[in-house]
Amino acid sequence: MKAVKVFIFLLLTTGVIYPFIVTLLLQSFANHQADGSLVYRKEKVIGSELLGQKFSSEKYFHGRPSSGGYNPLASGGSNLSMTSKELRKQVEERGNVPIDLLYASASGLDPHISQQAALYQLERVVKARNLNEIQQQKIKERILTDNVVNVLEINLFLESGEL
Repeated sequence: MKAVKVFIFLLLTTGVIYPFIVTLLLQSFANHQADGSLVYRKEKVIGSELLGQKFSSEKYFHGRPSSGGYNPLASGGSNLSMTSKELRKQVEERGNVPIDLLYASASGLDPHISQQAALYQLERVVKARNLNEIQQQKIKERILTDNVVNVLEINLFLESGEL
């Protein structure tokens, strides 16, 4: 009988009370992050600041490769070792690019790329969008603002009309 009481106490404490308190605190102090850091345009969810998504058009910056196809339900790395023929084939197909464009992140959902990876793609984006030198400089300044570049945010900047 004592074991049942301990089980019920632990169940309520760790399964109900603790999650309720954590949820309450996060909703109070970090609401945006607790709700998934969703990004809205015209009252429609278009992505998350925390999850990478696929951009394939030449007009956009591309994120890191994803072994799970950017599906958050199938997140995870490929688990291919450095001696894997499949990994070697994928790397060769991706070509001579910065390392974070060469290898997938551990989750396959990393929303950030390095400044180096963004600058590597800048010429392609500028050419695809037929941008002038001033517009190119604005994008470059935006890239150099942070240590890492959020791919969704830089692509939204391209669409914002601030160029």
